[in-house]
Amino acid sequence: MLGRTSKTSYDLVVIGARWTGATGHYWRSEKTYEVIKAIQPPVLVAIGECKHLKRFLVCTGGKEFIEPAIQFTGRLAAAVDASVTLLHVMAEPPAIYADLVRLEEDVDQLLGSKSELGTNLRRQKGELERLGVSAEVRLRHGIVVDQVFEEAREGNYDLIVTGTSRARGLLRHYIMGDLTRSILNHANCPVLVARAGKPKAARTLWKALKGLFSIGER
Repeated sequence: MLGRTSKTSYDLVVIGARWTGATGHYWRSEKTYEVIKAIQPPVLVAIGECKHLKRFLVCTGGKEFIEPAIQFTGRLAAAVDASVTLLHVMAEPPAIYADLVRLEEDVDQLLGSKSELGTNLRRQKGELERLGVSAEVRLRHGIVVDQVFEEAREGNYDLIVTGTSRARGLLRHYIMGDLTRSILNHANCPVLVARAGKPKAARTLWKALKGLFSIGER
């Protein structure tokens, strides 16, 4: 497959997952993960029985480098007339930051703020809407993978979108993080592993703090 995709340009590669009746789960071979990391196109892992694609759940860390994946998902959603939910999960903060949590839980206030998270989520939502896709932002607190599946169950989504980022240096492969692997291991619906850009250089501590505490600004 690596040889084929390196010679011919494909928009999407689809891989199947086999149902294992004994355990009640879908089995993904180790080769599935190797393919996802090695080839250039986004990979759709066909899990479960999918009769339609109308509700997409996109896991976003709220960073700029995820935007190529957002754009690809938007074009796919527009083609099948699907809606997209952008899900961002934050860790449970200490009680002394309760006021900050209340601000973050107000999606409209967050999207209207000058914080880095608010700015990036607003831009991602706007990009989807520019493509004619109905989009909303959802926020959750807790362990990321647990919250992703809780949202997936409650929202009855047809597709979960997660990402991989290009490795630094000369190695032409993608890095599949723990979240993406966990989603692939436990999902009962199709999973699209989209391609993100390279992360930008880390910000200084001062800029990070400034971005955090500007969340309440208009």
